[in-house]
Amino acid sequence: MSDGISFIFNKSGFDRQIANLLKATPGARDRAVAAAGEAGARAGRMAAPVLTGRLRDSITSRTGRDGSANVGPRGDPVYLYAKKEEARKAYMEAARAAAEAAIGPAFEAEMRKIGA
Repeated sequence: MSDGISFIFNKSGFDRQIANLLKATPGARDRAVAAAGEAGARAGRMAAPVLTGRLRDSITSRTGRDGSANVGPRGDPVYLYAKKEEARKAYMEAARAAAEAAIGPAFEAEMRKIGA
């Protein structure tokens, strides 16, 4: 039943907001992944055994074009013993756990920045 009150709802403003949100979301995702990768790299550096300091210094995070972060030791002398130390101490497990813990809050913070 109608009481005679009607209104017109213009959806163009909503469509504009959705379009802006869809444009901004991939960038927010990429920034959140990069932040989580950096958190993982920090945790990996803290957990890595100190041999000559090179292993700790070599743990970095790189963000790929596909929206992924690759965290791990990089460099010439390090690759020779990084896997052996990982098997002995599992320092990159701490990095993975830290990155997984950081991705949710990082994405939520990025979405708040774009107004979602």
